[in-house]
Amino acid sequence: MKSNQARIVSKTATVAVLLCLLGFSCQVRQPRPRTVSTAGGAPQPAPLAWTPLIKGIERRVLTQHLGDHPFELTVYRLDPSLVQATLSYQEASERLDLWQQKLRAHLVINGSYFTEAHEPTGYFKIGDQVYSEKMYDAQSSGTVAIKSGRISFLDTLKANTKKDAATSIFQSFPYLIKPDGSDGVDVDSEKVARRTILAQDKQKRILVILLDKTPLSLFQLMHILRESDLDVALALNLDGGPSSGLVYHDDSFEESIIPLLPLPIVLSFTALAPG
Repeated sequence: MKSNQARIVSKTATVAVLLCLLGFSCQVRQPRPRTVSTAGGAPQPAPLAWTPLIKGIERRVLTQHLGDHPFELTVYRLDPSLVQATLSYQEASERLDLWQQKLRAHLVINGSYFTEAHEPTGYFKIGDQVYSEKMYDAQSSGTVAIKSGRISFLDTLKANTKKDAATSIFQSFPYLIKPDGSDGVDVDSEKVARRTILAQDKQKRILVILLDKTPLSLFQLMHILRESDLDVALALNLDGGPSSGLVYHDDSFEESIIPLLPLPIVLSFTALAPG
């Protein structure tokens, strides 16, 4: 596993150098320690427990060990009754920080998989516009629907759901923990990478989980989530590796984990105004 990790770090560094030459130097970061700061202040140490940020959004850094290797998960916990989710896509890929500024959302993460031509893969629609009709294998993939800002995880994609202009849909893979609670990954490929996970806990809260500093395999991450105190009911892997990233911003706290690539697809979350 160490040799695989070394190769990924080397490839990541190569991508970073190429992007710097293309003018992305001030935005691109390798999977190294994050910048965590409060507005107008010096960088702050990562909290050990849930920290309320804005009503409906909490943040936590989960630090544990896998054998002799420490790892760190950045976790945002969202109250679905207080936070609105939005799926966004555009043909011209954009840096994640610019996506956040455009959408004016509190939290923006990378979304599902896309091709080299920046087109969505898996079934993908926003409103009544279908961008991809290809369906992933239902046994290993997950389907996420967003309606009226609320996220739901679908077992099957029915015809009436496809026709519902009020519902946005995307697919991703694999499930780490399936909706029935079973394992989604049976074998450890030992292929490690940065990861972005969309999950739900047993209280129906949405969890956004990002693994940045220490790349892990999906099999390893599945067991870490099971052994954690996050109370995970289901967990779906989103696009990872150089696409993994997260930007959070409110009046008192901001955090940026910038992907190594610009993105055509993002998932954003905005806390609802009081009342």
